[in-house]
Amino acid sequence: GDAVGCDRLEELTPRTPLALPGSGAVQLQVAVSGPDDSGRRTVSVYSHHEDGASEDPWTLHARGVLTAGAPAGSAAGRVPAEWPPADAEPIDAAGLHEDGEEGVGIARGSAFQGLRQAWRRGEEILAEVVLPEELRGDAGRYGLHPALLDAALHAVHGKPVDGTEDAIALTHAWSGVALYATGATTLRVRLVPEAGGGVAAVLADETGQVVATAEAVTSRSVTPDDVAGPGRVPHESLFRVQWAALPEAPAAAVEGLAAGYPVVGPDADELRALLGIADEGTAVYADVREAAMYGETAPGCVLLPFLSGSPVVGDAVDPAVVRSVTLGALESLQAWLAEERSAGSRLVVVTRGAVSAVPGEDVT
Repeated sequence: GDAVGCDRLEELTPRTPLALPGSGAVQLQVAVSGPDDSGRRTVSVYSHHEDGASEDPWTLHARGVLTAGAPAGSAAGRVPAEWPPADAEPIDAAGLHEDGEEGVGIARGSAFQGLRQAWRRGEEILAEVVLPEELRGDAGRYGLHPALLDAALHAVHGKPVDGTEDAIALTHAWSGVALYATGATTLRVRLVPEAGGGVAAVLADETGQVVATAEAVTSRSVTPDDVAGPGRVPHESLFRVQWAALPEAPAAAVEGLAAGYPVVGPDADELRALLGIADEGTAVYADVREAAMYGETAPGCVLLPFLSGSPVVGDAVDPAVVRSVTLGALESLQAWLAEERSAGSRLVVVTRGAVSAVPGEDVT
């Protein structure tokens, strides 16, 4: 926000959890739009696995709105001057780290166990959180260290907001967030329930000076299935093809492998020549229907080559040739599937130059 003159996060809603890989790195991108008529800007957070293909899409993790101007102010006001207040009742802070989280598969490392003390005063929750010693050197790199901010909200994690069994309530969305100081390593936290759901929050340093405020922080119920989901890396498609070169096999092995398989279509002789198969080594048929009727039983495998009829002429592609070859392949596949005797056989479509197996290879 500082880079574009926006000092207030009007809203922020997570979309997809960020799954960290077991090895390698994740690239992050924060995109901020231009201002609308009211000066508001959309901010989006994306990630891309460093070892992923360059054409893989970036994953959207969160989207929000940045604005300029003084915040309306949090209903939590300020933290009490007397700390902790005399009328506040202590809460077991250690239990808050684990209450309900193990049941949904959440295990927190030491960096995210900064909640030291907690109290309840009426409906309010008061808490004190500390950044672990090993992270304090990094506090100045952030407006507010993520581990410290996460610990500040542990006190409201617990029973799901909608009564869902085997679930826990975790932070879901933020609104009206403003940061007033940076580099904090200890926070005093005051959380006040909001009439519309969620809590208003004020975070202060150990002297009581306000560090950050939020007009509302809402939660949602998280189940074991939700927690398991982030372990899977999201992609628009499941897989991509990666070709691997095979070691060159002896001619005799290739001939022995293909010999005896019927070959179909006008390119049969060319395929047999490429594989070094003698004329008497295999049978040739005009179409797949005839091949399926080969012998007393259907063959285990039938080869259907498409080796000629390239649509590439110079630097151009002839659409008529592409259409002709594609229709021919489709008709052969449909005929094969319609033939009952082919049910126990495999139809192997053999191509040459149909795909680019390595970068820079031409498709012919």
